[in-house]
Amino acid sequence: SINTNGSEMVNYLVEKDSLVKLPILGNVLLGGMTIQVAERELEKIYSKYYINPFIQLKIINRHAYVFFADGGKGTTVNIVNDNTSIIEVIALAGGLTENSKAWRIKVIRGDLHNPIVRVIDMSTMDGVKASDLTVRSNDIIYIEATPNYKIKVLAQLTPFISIITSLLLILNFVKY
Repeated sequence: SINTNGSEMVNYLVEKDSLVKLPILGNVLLGGMTIQVAERELEKIYSKYYINPFIQLKIINRHAYVFFADGGKGTTVNIVNDNTSIIEVIALAGGLTENSKAWRIKVIRGDLHNPIVRVIDMSTMDGVKASDLTVRSNDIIYIEATPNYKIKVLAQLTPFISIITSLLLILNFVKY
């Protein structure tokens, strides 16, 4: 988005080749620049046509993906601020569950052929302090879960308990 007159935001799409088509200028290469550098570059270019132009850029289509191993739930979180932390993203995704491994949260960054994987421990205060990681667009956050053995064992035992209960009920009727 580009702020054109102080109040109105106009959206322009940056194509995959890092070019954006802007009024008066045509195609301008913005790829590889920070927001601040791109703002200064556009101000410099537009100064040929306007007196003291002021450009304010905002990226509006940044997302992070949060996957919970517990239940297989996945959530897309819109990154609004440039300094959104991993704690904010997890909170926006619904927070950790009782089975989440807070000591084993993976942040996967980069292209999928050669990703950078960082494991974060948020189970202690020292881990939370160390996990002051700023989330970038297209980061994947994978939260591992501890296996819930109680539910698995109960699911396996339920048919047997049902049969035993039925047999005891039948024996009770036969006795009387």
